[in-house]
Amino acid sequence: HAFTNWVPKGTRGTPLAKLLRQLRLSHDDLRLGQQSWSEVRFPGERLRFSNDFALLEAEVARAFPGQRDGFAALVRRVDEFDAFRVEQGGGSARAVLGELLSEPLLVEMLQKNVNARNVPDRILRHSLIWALGRCGSTASFAVLQSIYGNRSQPDSVRAIAGEAMRRIYTEADRQRFIETIIDALPTSLRSAAKDGPAEAFAEALPAEAQAAGRGRTDLIAAIYLIDNEHVRPGLHKLVSETDLQGENIRWIRTLYRAAEFRRDGRLFGLIAKRLESPSAKGALHRQTYWRRRTWRTLRRMAELADPEWIKMAVGVLLPYTDADAGEALSRRYYAWRGPSRDVNWGPWASYWAFNHLLYGRSRRITPDRRGKAFRQATANSHRENPTHREEAFPELWDDAPFGLMHLLDESRCEPVHVFAVKALRANQQFTQQLDLDALVMLLSRPYEVTARFGFELAQSRYSAAEPDLELVAAVATCAYEPARQIARGWIDADRQRFVENGDLMAALALAPFADTRQYARDLLRSAIISEQAARTIIGRIIAALLELGDSEADAERAADVAQTLLRSFAQHIKHVGPEVLRDLIKHPLTQLHELAGDILLSHAELSSKCPNDVLIALLSSPSESVRGIGARLVGQLPDDDLAERPELLLSLTMHAHADLRSAIRPVLGRLAQSKPDFAARIGAILVEELRDEQPEGVHSHIVSVLRNELRSALPKVGKDEVFRLLRSHIQQAQELGGVLLQDNVDAAELSIGELVGLGKHAVLSVREACFAMCKASVERLKQAAPKAVRLLDSRWEDTRQFAFDFFRDHFGPEQLTPQILVSICDSIKDDVQAFGREMITRYFDEAHGDEYLLKLSEHPSEALQIFATNYLSRFATDHPERLKELEHFFIAILSRVNKGRVAKSRVLAFLGAEAQKSEAAAKFCAELFARQSVTIAIGDKARLIEGLLRIDEGYETVETPIAIAELEVRPSKHAGERTEAQHGV
Repeated sequence: HAFTNWVPKGTRGTPLAKLLRQLRLSHDDLRLGQQSWSEVRFPGERLRFSNDFALLEAEVARAFPGQRDGFAALVRRVDEFDAFRVEQGGGSARAVLGELLSEPLLVEMLQKNVNARNVPDRILRHSLIWALGRCGSTASFAVLQSIYGNRSQPDSVRAIAGEAMRRIYTEADRQRFIETIIDALPTSLRSAAKDGPAEAFAEALPAEAQAAGRGRTDLIAAIYLIDNEHVRPGLHKLVSETDLQGENIRWIRTLYRAAEFRRDGRLFGLIAKRLESPSAKGALHRQTYWRRRTWRTLRRMAELADPEWIKMAVGVLLPYTDADAGEALSRRYYAWRGPSRDVNWGPWASYWAFNHLLYGRSRRITPDRRGKAFRQATANSHRENPTHREEAFPELWDDAPFGLMHLLDESRCEPVHVFAVKALRANQQFTQQLDLDALVMLLSRPYEVTARFGFELAQSRYSAAEPDLELVAAVATCAYEPARQIARGWIDADRQRFVENGDLMAALALAPFADTRQYARDLLRSAIISEQAARTIIGRIIAALLELGDSEADAERAADVAQTLLRSFAQHIKHVGPEVLRDLIKHPLTQLHELAGDILLSHAELSSKCPNDVLIALLSSPSESVRGIGARLVGQLPDDDLAERPELLLSLTMHAHADLRSAIRPVLGRLAQSKPDFAARIGAILVEELRDEQPEGVHSHIVSVLRNELRSALPKVGKDEVFRLLRSHIQQAQELGGVLLQDNVDAAELSIGELVGLGKHAVLSVREACFAMCKASVERLKQAAPKAVRLLDSRWEDTRQFAFDFFRDHFGPEQLTPQILVSICDSIKDDVQAFGREMITRYFDEAHGDEYLLKLSEHPSEALQIFATNYLSRFATDHPERLKELEHFFIAILSRVNKGRVAKSRVLAFLGAEAQKSEAAAKFCAELFARQSVTIAIGDKARLIEGLLRIDEGYETVETPIAIAELEVRPSKHAGERTEAQHGV
């Protein structure tokens, strides 16, 4: 009230006058008037006060009757405070207010706000719940429970109420609360959330979250309230991978606030990083707010010296990796007046909280004025490493250096390591107390700055008299090259002591750096190693190999280690057992498959008795060289051994890789000669396998093997089995059916229809078998000629050509009757029609001439109709009744435009002659000629009109469309001249 109350202009020393002076405002700039009281607005209440303290006491008693005792205690505490007594101490105003006023007042305020709907009141409600959760007790349960159980409350409010309850609960009550939440989860999540495993929960969670729709926020918030070892990995995975769109934005923000409230640094940092990712820019219209909020939270905690600040800061830094770095950018801005200026951004410029933590006190990397990125003083500022510390709040890191060790242990981000190492160097008292495990951890980090720091600490602890082998291994394999050289000097000073240690040699052999791996190989080849030590080293190295991943770096290491084993332990590696080989072959690295194969080749006894699964695994490797090793091993096996491994031979014969299928063919051919019974068993199995789906090229390969290497061992099968193969949808099975057809089915077993059907089959070998069977069944085919000639209907030219020759050689007029020959001519294939005309000409019988003429004239083919005109004069002359039967034939011939000139001439000559012989014939021809004269081309119309004239002149009773018209006589253009009229048609 004193700050806001009016005072006359020129008055000095009053709070308002001081405030105006500090703000550089004139007394006249503000329209101030004298006031009797000021007001503070609370949810549902307004509290008035003035310079009269009694008014304040009365207002507190009126607005907040439950706070009268607390307010009275506060007044007494203020009255008792003596500012001149230094030993009394100032204390914390926040602590005093929390002790005397906080919880009852907050509860009362929350009860008045709980049903408010406008946005400011909802924000205040969220803040009140937050405050109760941070400083409340069991007295707040009732109001918190009512909010958490009220579905009409916003999701974010209910979520923070649940978090507040979880924090206030005792351990036993908290556990019961969590069990209640687990029981309410969907069925697919309930069991895994309670008893695990975590993998099952993580696998089921995305689908359930998607199915929850608008209830997704409630589901995710409930899972976070559970937060046990079974649900936590799945929840973190969902946060890391979810698409920041739609409903996901709501629960991400709710979870962010909950993690902020709980001081869960790991989840808080994970979400904070997601909110700074490029995918969040289009999804969160207030992305700048969320980015700044992360840093604001950290800054406020630091300013309050919050003991949980380290945990939150570590959580924010840990999610960043080297892969998150962008490209360093530089841009030059030109001014119309004045010099140009360069602006530089480093690879990490866009990460707001990250940069504030690492460079909060830096002058080379600073935030821009828009608050969206950090700029660099020069283009190479991000590569510089000044000796002074630049991070924000270094005193907090100094108070908790274990947070720095946590970062060095888990972070995979080089700037974080640079900062943490620099901060630890300033805490020598702490680093001098680090144990061996901590030093080994520092040395094992992939960053040179960390490894160098670890080596500096480790070097002073090395004792040549009693060297710690684990420390030596860590130094020899670290990322700091001078340290590796020094470690090799330690080893060379007492080689025999070090070389007998399997763990140390395995570490050197598998070091991530090529120089150390080469040193290990040279050391092992030149050292004298006992049998027992050699076996131990081999075991340790192979065990370490099996722990490798499938990256390119791991593949390079595996190749070097394989060479080390084969060259340094050529005599000892033969003792490796089949179980170890299986493990090597199961590994995704092909270099380990090659190692297993090389070990087998050098192991005479094991290579001759190599288990099938090991051989099959080698032969199934994606590497051609590994498959070649497997093929060599199979080729070395004796026939008796191979005969006991049918599954191995079958696996190779049907293998997806063509090189292996080809490699096994000589073995199968050899077995077919030496062990025909075994080869027959293999052949029978291959026949069955043809019916199943196989990799590309396998079906053709099986058929080729059965037709060549295993031809003598093909199984004897009946007609039904052969036809089952022929009807298969797999072409290669049909091909095999053709092979078996020739050797296993007698032509006498087949009906004529089945025999003819084979000639129409798509597979050549089946048609060839049909040809052979037809030659062996001539008499049967003669007796069933109507069915036999159906061979001519085949769509395959070779079948039709065979049928032409077969019928020419073996069939005569007794079999090729007019009906059959006409049916042959009815084919739509030109070559079959030509064959039919040939046979008709060869076996023509005058007695059947009428039938040939009528049947051939009905055929739609132009060639056959022309062929039929050859028989008009022989079998239709002087038979006017046949003309009507041939009408369709005549119309078809005469209707062709500019085609069939010979046929038209023959037909017109024939009809013209017949029309002069009888009135019936003339009448038919007159109707036909009249019809065709309207549609036919002008070249033939004259002949038709000529025929009509002759009919008109010869038969007065036959009507024709011919009419004689008088020519019109017109006057001449010249006076007195006339032209003589002439007659015309």
